[in-house]
This record gives sequence, structure tokens and C-alpha cells, in this order.
Amino acid sequence: MAVARLGVPAHVTILSPFVDSARLDRRVVARIGEIVARVPAFDVELAAVRRWPASDLGPGVVWLEPRPGQPFVALTRAIWAAFPDHPPYGREDDELEAHLTLAIDDPARFDAVEAEAWRLVPFHRRVTIVALLVEDLDGRWRTRRRFPLGG
Repeated sequence: MAVARLGVPAHVTILSPFVDSARLDRRVVARIGEIVARVPAFDVELAAVRRWPASDLGPGVVWLEPRPGQPFVALTRAIWAAFPDHPPYGREDDELEAHLTLAIDDPARFDAVEAEAWRLVPFHRRVTIVALLVEDLDGRWRTRRRFPLGG
């Protein structure tokens, strides 16, 4: 995936697009930390491979479904409520569905990615942090801050 080559790790998106990196001040970072600290760490199973078809929004997506997805959606809603000018995916009407994106930028590879993913699931993880990723001027991404989940 091209975005992985730009430094984006495997992740479940909480809120994107978000505050421009030039405007990420202490107040914004502190507010994220406050919200995340109220959410207890949780276990998740990535057990199913899903696909969204191509649409006017993009070429489609191959993704893993986290179970439960609700903790991710709750985090999205909480951070969105604190930063209402930044709706998920830039669309206030977006139906929130937690997902771990595997392929988004090369539809010619979608079948192979999906087949490989089915060989790797299910697997379990404990979710203990939320990472704030920022895009640098050169288009590369880095983790600016990690926020531990509470509880």
C-alpha cells in the first residue's frame, strides 16, 4: 500500500481528517489526552476481511473488521464532539464503521490482498493506545504522540 511506504502504520482510524499539523497546539493535544484517558483499554478480534466497492469516494477498500467495533466508534464520536469542525472522513453524514484498512490505493491488488488476509485471520490484540499521526511537509507520516487508554 502506498500510504504504508509513506510511514502510515496499520491502524484503525479514529478521526481523519483532523487538525492541520501546523495547528496542533498544546490545547489540542491535551484535549485528546483527556478524552482517551477516560476510555479503558480493550481487547479486539480481527476476524473478518471485508471490502467496500469503488464509488465516487474512491477505488474501494479491503479491510479487517474489528470485533467489537463499538469502542473505536465511541472514541471517534468523543473526539469528533470535542473537535466538531473535523467530521470523520470530512462527511458529517458518514456512517461510522470501525475498520483496519489493508488496501485502498491499488484496486489491481485487492483480490490478492483479500486472499492473503483470510489466511491471517482471526487474531487478537489488546488496544492500549491512540496514536496521533501527522503528515510532514514532504508527505511522510509520523507518530507525533501516543496517548494511553485509561482504566
